[in-house]
Amino acid sequence: FGISKNPNHSRLAWIEEAAKTVKSSQEKLQIYKTLLSFSRESQVLGRALEVFLSLTKPSIDERVRTAAVYEAIAADRQDERVRELMKSVIQRQDFPSSVQAYCLSQLAMMRDGWLSKNWKKLVLARPESEVFQALLSTVHFLCPENLWEVFRELARENKSPELHLQLIRALGFLKGQKSIELLM
Repeated sequence: FGISKNPNHSRLAWIEEAAKTVKSSQEKLQIYKTLLSFSRESQVLGRALEVFLSLTKPSIDERVRTAAVYEAIAADRQDERVRELMKSVIQRQDFPSSVQAYCLSQLAMMRDGWLSKNWKKLVLARPESEVFQALLSTVHFLCPENLWEVFRELARENKSPELHLQLIRALGFLKGQKSIELLM
């Protein structure tokens, strides 16, 4: 990095100084990931989140963007900026479906209101994908009180063979008479 290791600086200060000179997205990601491993104080966390969020732009290499999403979630999934990032990732087409599915599961476990409101629309828009599987596997977090009605409504509204196959698979994991009735 072209920075001398001054013995008077702490490791944290040295890493922060090195981060200022880094140009590549991959190096920035690694530096701030390392920085968080040394300190989780709010100022460091805030700077790291800013960098991770800036590395999720479409102009950034997909591998770096993907890693930045995972790092932001790992750093602080409760942060409102990270929640907004996860919602954005779910709706964008420039992220792998595995990243979208991960964001869905994280929002579902947090019982996010946006996901609860948009769940059905997202399911109907993506009946064939890994994202759809994640949506089906999270429905019990989002609307446990009307789980069966949600499945019944999905089966009525969409006649896609892929959707029905996915619903049958999901229902296979749920036990009980209602599951059998829905399959009939």
